[in-house]
Amino acid sequence: MDGRPPIDVPVRIELLVELPVPALWSRRKTADAITGHIRPTSRPDVDNFLKAFLDAISTIVVADDAQVVEVYAKKKFSVAPKMIATIFPLDATPSNRRTSR
Repeated sequence: MDGRPPIDVPVRIELLVELPVPALWSRRKTADAITGHIRPTSRPDVDNFLKAFLDAISTIVVADDAQVVEVYAKKKFSVAPKMIATIFPLDATPSNRRTSR
């Protein structure tokens, strides 16, 4: 966050988890995995990645993970395993804030 305070408005999260292709797979099966024709349906589940990510950003990137009101999460195979997350602050007032009338 480079010294900035945590985001304090509702947010949307887009999470992409790219997993390694099993080393023992054939070249053809590996190619099918990289192109998305085979998807990773084994554990860990995508929600476990999401929970770990939310725990990691709470109080650092967002004030509280309860501010996450929209989520898109996807896991796929990749040559270079990684987790990519994009956080979008939403134009909305948190329900726990009082608004003037």
